[in-house]
Amino acid sequence: MSLITIPPPPRQVTVNSIGAGGRNESAGSPKSTNWSHTVTEGTNRRLFVSVAVSHNNWINSYSNLTATSSVDGALTQIGGSMFFGNSSGNRQGSISLFELVSPSVGTHTITISVSAGQWVTMIGGNSICLNGVGGHDTAVTQIQTTTNAALNLSVTSPLGDATLLVTAFSTSPTFSSGPTPWHSVGDSTLGDADYLVNFYRVGDGTSFNFATSTTGHKLGAIGINITKA
Repeated sequence: MSLITIPPPPRQVTVNSIGAGGRNESAGSPKSTNWSHTVTEGTNRRLFVSVAVSHNNWINSYSNLTATSSVDGALTQIGGSMFFGNSSGNRQGSISLFELVSPSVGTHTITISVSAGQWVTMIGGNSICLNGVGGHDTAVTQIQTTTNAALNLSVTSPLGDATLLVTAFSTSPTFSSGPTPWHSVGDSTLGDADYLVNFYRVGDGTSFNFATSTTGHKLGAIGINITKA
């Protein structure tokens, strides 16, 4: 009698858990917010944290950001950029992406902080933990400083990999292509990084385009391919 060999399941990145997200709209500096994130069992875990900061003066918020876990300590910044409100640098914003390799199973308090010498009007973010992660490619960014900008950023994720996209806008965006956001928050009062929208997409080997169907805002975007273990 011959035995039938069943092939192992294909390796792929999957979602472990998603955080509660946090947002601090009280103006000041330094400034921070935090939220709870419960990591469950899973192999090759990796936690990613997205951050958007909005402020009214010239400061380098991207270089003065930190993200920490109450259980595992500091996260590593793996991508980000600044975008500007006008030629004087006023009402500037920034976006960033952090990671924590092999986060402990259990409930973490994720804290994001910006330490700067001038006024910050908003800091917000959220976290997603993925299973089956081997690493990631170099992040790609798009920054538009005009008030008539549209997002159009492409990321290619091979089969079994996954795409993460962090976006921030000065006004509410409408997307013409892209999966359903796993986190979206914002209002119209705080400045250039006021709307934070995060996406996750399972890779299928094709280049995937994230685009807005409306303009009328400044924007920043970070796209990154998460590779399977």
